[in-house]
Amino acid sequence: LSGSKDKNSDEIFYSYGPSIDLSNNKIIDSLELSKSIEIIKQNLTNKLIPQLRNKDANHPARDMVWKNVDKKNPIENTKNEKENLVIPTRQNGTALIYDMGEIQLGRFFIEGNFPDGTIIDIGFSEELNSNGLPWLYKRYQIGAGHRFITSEKQKRYETFKPYGAKYIQINILKNKIPVSISKAGMVRQVYPFEQVGSFKCSDTLLNRIWGAGWRTLQLCAEDSYTDTPFRERGLYAGDMLPEAVITTAVTGDTRLLAHSLRVFQDMYNDEMQIGKENVHSEFPLITLLTLDYVTQYSNDWSLVKEFYSNYKSLLKNHLTKKMNNNLIKAEHVFLEWTDINRDNSAMTAFQAITVRSLNILASWAKHLNNFEDEKSFSLEANKLREAINKNLWDKNNGSYYDGIKNDTLINKYHLTSSIWPVLFGVADANKTSKVLKMLKEELKNIKIGPRVNKITPYSSFYLFAILYQLGEVELAEKFMKEHWGPMALHSDKPTVWENFDIAGEQGTSSHAWSGHPTYFLSSEVLGVNLGFHKKLNPNVIEIEPQSETVDWAEGTVVHPAGKVFVSWKIVGNKLKLNYDAPKNTKVIVRPKGRLAKLKLVLNNNG
Repeated sequence: LSGSKDKNSDEIFYSYGPSIDLSNNKIIDSLELSKSIEIIKQNLTNKLIPQLRNKDANHPARDMVWKNVDKKNPIENTKNEKENLVIPTRQNGTALIYDMGEIQLGRFFIEGNFPDGTIIDIGFSEELNSNGLPWLYKRYQIGAGHRFITSEKQKRYETFKPYGAKYIQINILKNKIPVSISKAGMVRQVYPFEQVGSFKCSDTLLNRIWGAGWRTLQLCAEDSYTDTPFRERGLYAGDMLPEAVITTAVTGDTRLLAHSLRVFQDMYNDEMQIGKENVHSEFPLITLLTLDYVTQYSNDWSLVKEFYSNYKSLLKNHLTKKMNNNLIKAEHVFLEWTDINRDNSAMTAFQAITVRSLNILASWAKHLNNFEDEKSFSLEANKLREAINKNLWDKNNGSYYDGIKNDTLINKYHLTSSIWPVLFGVADANKTSKVLKMLKEELKNIKIGPRVNKITPYSSFYLFAILYQLGEVELAEKFMKEHWGPMALHSDKPTVWENFDIAGEQGTSSHAWSGHPTYFLSSEVLGVNLGFHKKLNPNVIEIEPQSETVDWAEGTVVHPAGKVFVSWKIVGNKLKLNYDAPKNTKVIVRPKGRLAKLKLVLNNNG
């Protein structure tokens, strides 16, 4: 709480118990935060223990932030006979800063000789703050800190859970005698992906973008996929779909995907079985899309057979929430990190992903010889498609409205509201061409800023899918380099960000959903079809390279049939292409766009 919005003000104070009784609304209503902090204190005297920001909060992360690091009085780099770092006794303690070289995922540890009662606070961050110190409180709700109180008998201290960090700050406090530190750092703890795929081309920026996406995927792969190693490290359906396609392109290892899909069955059990909505109603549908992608890629239908009844129940529950106009209302959706409406409405993007989900269920039913379900779900998909185009298409604007709320059109046109209908088979050719015209204009300036953009990396995954699908390769490459370029140039070993910038307190600089350019560079520039936004026959290798800005490219993509190496180069009016693919597998080479206009010279070593 603060009487000022200035986060550096000495008037800021926090509480560490006892907390406010949130059921007593009178206490909350009596506060006017615009008044002075003294008045606020008087109102809360019997409820909170106020804590000025220059005092300890009995919380490792806050304590570390609120203690000013004295950079004018560094310790001398003294070592003992065993070459251990010696930390002297100091009234205010000593801070040690470590740079790990790149963002890592692992458990923090420190080894040495510590007298009884020494406090070791370990804080961590992805970025440095304006003072050149680890940005421990980039987001104020994150407890990015750990505390150990030592015993003289114990030489090593280590966190139980892994965390993501590039920078570590270790504060040594209340040591009665000098301590010696022999080791400090992180024990790397990630899923053991084996990198099989690779990519390089004539554009070094695209090379760095490909590497940044792959590096970030590894940081977000533990015992399940996660969104980011730095923040909550949660398994989110919206994040896992881009992670899935990167995984297949670079490793071909679908075991973690299968496990994560199993976890989702528990997470969304209430919504699937009894229709109880969760915070993001489209997320269970995204797990359905992911399962379909993994099934098409692996040609393994065992998970579909196992989970079919769950998703059938889920879709039937959604269909019970039809309104009079045949659109489906949802209590909450996510859709995108913009200011798009999320509550109590029939949002266009949600309708579109429901259409796609119904069609997927119909295809699964056909595969399982359940022809009654196939007919039923196909019929429902067609009805919903018609309702979307009848109620939510604005022919004058050439795009879809965001949705309907309280029986009234939401008179806004977020890009996601038109991208998803095009990608998920709602828009016909005429509407698609108008949406594409709109996108070409809107993408010229997306207004960079945390969560105020017209589009963010999250929905850009679906944007790239339709741009490549429609042959708008130049626009896709321009957008990719313009908005992923700063990420790729941010550090020596870059990662991809949650937002298109990392300023402020909102975004992380290592976020899984933003790595999808890695997939598109493999599947489009190298041209090996892996599915998702295109039909896939796992028994046929289709090599369809397309690029408007690259002059040569080479690399390996993990196709369902095995490793496929592709190398192509423009030489005059010729496209010299070489590939190496698994034997006894049919290969089709079919360049697209600019490359299709060149004379193909094929040298097959397969």
